[in-house]
Order: sequence, then structure tokens, then C-alpha cells
Amino acid sequence: MFRDRVPRILEPEFSQPKSLLGIFLKDMGIVKDLASELVVELVIAQATHEVFAVAASSGLSFEDDSGLIRIYEFMESDEVNSMIGRDPRSRDGVGAIGHRRNS
Repeated sequence: MFRDRVPRILEPEFSQPKSLLGIFLKDMGIVKDLASELVVELVIAQATHEVFAVAASSGLSFEDDSGLIRIYEFMESDEVNSMIGRDPRSRDGVGAIGHRRNS
């Protein structure tokens, strides 16, 4: 999966969708519903569903799933950090998803 997705994540344009983000949202919803039915807690699946839901509500449903990186880039922006009161230079300038920010 990484061999397929990472080159697309690194492209500046997400023009040719190969796997729609909205399909992943639907699939994770099915997983979440089934887990709830079986009374099984799937923490990572729940978190994944939430991130895909944010992406879909941001208008990315019909984009390639690699475009999900935009949500993480936005969450790591200085604007968001200042809104939530987080010091963007904490942890030696390394963002919450592990990439090094430009100072």
C-alpha cells in the first residue's frame, strides 16, 4: 500500500483519483457499525473513520485517498496551532504527525 500511496501523497496535485476517499469513509463506517454490533471496541478504526469524515466534510470525498494528507497538513498549520493554543515550535519543531516544520 505504501509503495502505491506515498508517491501520490508527494505529488503537488491530486488530479487522477485511483481510490476515492469517500469509498474509504463508507468502508470504515461499515467496520465501525459491525464492531458496535458485536460490542467490540476498535479504537484505531474509530479514529480512522473520524479523520475520513473530516476529509469528506471538507469536500475531499471524490478526491484520491492520498489527498487525506491535506487534512493533516491543515491540522499542523500555524493557524490551527494558534487557534488551539499549541506552541507550533514545541517538540523541537516536529509536528504531531512526525514531519519537520519549516521554521
